Amino acid sequence: MTFGLVRVYATSFPEVVAAHSILGDWVREVAGPEVSVRVFVGPNADAHTYQPSPDDVRLLADAQVLVFSGAHFEPWLPDLIRSSRTKAILIDLSKAVSLRRLEGPHGEIDPHYWNDARNAQSAIPALRAALAEIFPQQ
Repeated sequence: MTFGLVRVYATSFPEVVAAHSILGDWVREVAGPEVSVRVFVGPNADAHTYQPSPDDVRLLADAQVLVFSGAHFEPWLPDLIRSSRTKAILIDLSKAVSLRRLEGPHGEIDPHYWNDARNAQSAIPALRAALAEIFPQQ
């Protein structure tokens, strides 16, 4: 009886965590298949009211990069970052876009900047540049 030899090679793709599914889609498109992308808040979930789980703490603790919206869109994220003690590189995409003030007496910033295509045209190249700097071999 002859047994074939099977070689198994461990692959170690860089780990990127995105705060929500829109950013996860952007990372997947920009980085391609050589990067492992995980998302905290999936499609049809509310990033404003999301409650991180213990699994999220572990996921972020092991991540190399965290991509998030910023502009106070993810109010739960600062506590998650602290509790995970992550050493991940943080990419705040709100720094790459023009934030719009909402009408009304308080003039709050609208954190939903991806709804404006001009902001996506600014955020995606900034994301691409940041990931290329972090993972030059990818």
